[in-house]
Amino acid sequence: MAAVERLPTCLKQQVSLRARLNYGVVRLVETGFDMMANEGAQTFQSICCTDPVLPADTIRPHIQPIYATSTFVYPPPDEAIQVFEEVKERPYLYNRWGTPNSHLVEKKLAALEGFPDRSGSSPLQLEAVLFSSGMAAISSLFLSLGLRPGDAIVTQGNIYGTTTEFLDVMVTPLGVRVIYGELQDLDWVEMQFRQNKVRLLYMESPTNATSRCCDIRTLAALAHAYGAKAAVDSTLATPYLQRPFFLGVDFVVHSATKFLNGHSNSLTGVVIGKDAAFMKTEMWRMRKLLGGCAGSFDAWLLNMGLKTLPMRMERHCANAMTIATALERHEEVKCVRYLGLPSHSDHAVAKRQMKAFGGVLSFEVRGGRDAAVGVLRLLRRCTMTATLGAMDTLVQHPALMTHIKVPKEQRERHGISDDLLRVSVGIEDPEEVIADLTQALEASAPRRLSAVRGVSGVPV
Repeated sequence: MAAVERLPTCLKQQVSLRARLNYGVVRLVETGFDMMANEGAQTFQSICCTDPVLPADTIRPHIQPIYATSTFVYPPPDEAIQVFEEVKERPYLYNRWGTPNSHLVEKKLAALEGFPDRSGSSPLQLEAVLFSSGMAAISSLFLSLGLRPGDAIVTQGNIYGTTTEFLDVMVTPLGVRVIYGELQDLDWVEMQFRQNKVRLLYMESPTNATSRCCDIRTLAALAHAYGAKAAVDSTLATPYLQRPFFLGVDFVVHSATKFLNGHSNSLTGVVIGKDAAFMKTEMWRMRKLLGGCAGSFDAWLLNMGLKTLPMRMERHCANAMTIATALERHEEVKCVRYLGLPSHSDHAVAKRQMKAFGGVLSFEVRGGRDAAVGVLRLLRRCTMTATLGAMDTLVQHPALMTHIKVPKEQRERHGISDDLLRVSVGIEDPEEVIADLTQALEASAPRRLSAVRGVSGVPV
């Protein structure tokens, strides 16, 4: 500082400006983000579309810029050394440690998950860690718990196929027992806790593909009664429809690629937790060591998508209900699985713990696998692809796509049959989607396939 004071006034001003620019992002960590810094951000919708502000003495763009850099200028040596020694709160040093773009969206997602779910509730103080994909987040959650040989995880048999594959290929060889079952059967769940050293109860609600819903509050209480942690993949619900922390869970994970982003233009995932110390150390360390950090552009795109989350989810839900109702009446459909339908076995639970029923449904086609694949082949308006949560309607065949690595016996036992199609409903005109599904169902019906093609099956 003494050397700076000896400089001419014009050079001192340049040094001062450079210091503010170089260390402005460091000050974000030191001063912290205030989600309510922009007055008026008092509702869920306002938090979605309002970004945390920078300190008053730095540049303040209306929309946060993309920090297209791999590293940041370090603070003075003594401070930098303390950061690397993990003695001092870490500023931005290197993208794998975190960026202003990821930090902003982490704070926003934590605020949304902790937003009071009913009048009179207080906001929850949560911590979020952003990852490069949903699977980076999910795998880091499992690995961060320090599971050892003899430990057990209890989960559903119909969770996302790649999560099942990770548990079977990466976790089971560690000597950890992964127990699959129906979490709706509370007696079965409690028996697993009594008979095994369960460290984690991992839920997916609603489930990806079969649209099942479990009683999160009761299951979380059961896990805690036996000293285990409770986590839920809430990707299909988003915090707009369901806030599991108010139901007692310890962790929530999202594939933020899906509805949170909403535009199918980037990959991100997030783990959100109650235990701030654990999230800032163990979970953050998993991201640092495994390298599953979200890029600045991906984090920026996620933040832009969050700004329209409430409006999009309202339309996704309304369209899904319209389409599910139409499919339930179609003669070529065996059954429709949508939580909004009173015919769904989990309708009452979903109604109790969700604001609405989401934008994903599935249905079984008469005629088996060949007829189901035939529907995919004949779609004109809808898109065949395996992701979900997009602006337009997407259709896929879980048994042949997202869940193909799940053992066939396990798939079928938990409702992922060869005639099942999953629909991620978009926000376009639902009548166009109904018309497209209807023509594909009718054209792929077994009697028509036999007459028109003279064959009994449709190749994949």
